[in-house]
Amino acid sequence: MAYTGTHDNDTSLGWYLTLPQNEKNNLHGYLQTDTPNMPYSLNMLALSTNANLVIIPMQDILGLDGKHRMNIPGTAEGNWHWRFDWAQLQPIHCRQFSESIAASGRIVLKA
Repeated sequence: MAYTGTHDNDTSLGWYLTLPQNEKNNLHGYLQTDTPNMPYSLNMLALSTNANLVIIPMQDILGLDGKHRMNIPGTAEGNWHWRFDWAQLQPIHCRQFSESIAASGRIVLKA
């Protein structure tokens, strides 16, 4: 199984935005780009693994930052308020996600 996050961590974009530059540089090297399209690049990385199951939280599909995380472990208040709304899902999100799934070889898009 591969996943970009769980309910207990920051969104992938939120995590990336708070990384120190040296850690960003390490990630850029791993992704083989100086300008990753976050969180799309991490979504693609997860989908490209040989894992039988890949889980990508909706916040990462939508490209949301840390203001949209679900839970902060060890805190009693302010958790579990984020809710998905179908109006958030735009054609670009569907297209990017479909293209990522196809590019990873998990499905073949029909013309």
